[in-house]
Amino acid sequence: MKKRILDLVTLVGLVWLCSFAIVSCDDKNVDYPDTKLIKGQWQLIDNNIGNLLIYSFTAVNETSWPWGGLTTYYLSADGTITYDKRYTWHVSDPAADNNGKIRMDLTWLDAPDASDSDKIWEAAEYYIIVKLTPSEMWLRPDSKGGSNEIMKFTRRDDLPVPPKPQVWSDKNAVLNSPQ
Repeated sequence: MKKRILDLVTLVGLVWLCSFAIVSCDDKNVDYPDTKLIKGQWQLIDNNIGNLLIYSFTAVNETSWPWGGLTTYYLSADGTITYDKRYTWHVSDPAADNNGKIRMDLTWLDAPDASDSDKIWEAAEYYIIVKLTPSEMWLRPDSKGGSNEIMKFTRRDDLPVPPKPQVWSDKNAVLNSPQ
């Protein structure tokens, strides 16, 4: 009987030690979203405009932290495309960020003063990726004094990739990267 009580106490002690060791582990493997999911077409789902606003992301390099080109356009009910803006985009490595946030930088290529290097920062937009799944993306502006309203997108793989507009030159390789 004493042996069984001793075995039971030993077993309870081992279970307690194992559970303590598991709970106190410092897991350095943070589960960041796969930023390769950004590539593709996304519809802004919380806008108040009549036509759909589509963000079409292309990727330049799929083996490292993503960056590439972005074209935004409006899609009317009859399928007419009205181009809006062109950007380059870059996503930061969250492991290198002090608080582990994934940041997206957009630089507007066709901004009125984008050719003036002193004003290029005015053509930049900064976001924090709040959520990124195969079907959803949420972006929150990352600017002081700006809106904190989250922009919500849904993936639109059902849309054909629109042709590049004729008025934009093909001088920018970022926007001409493969879809």
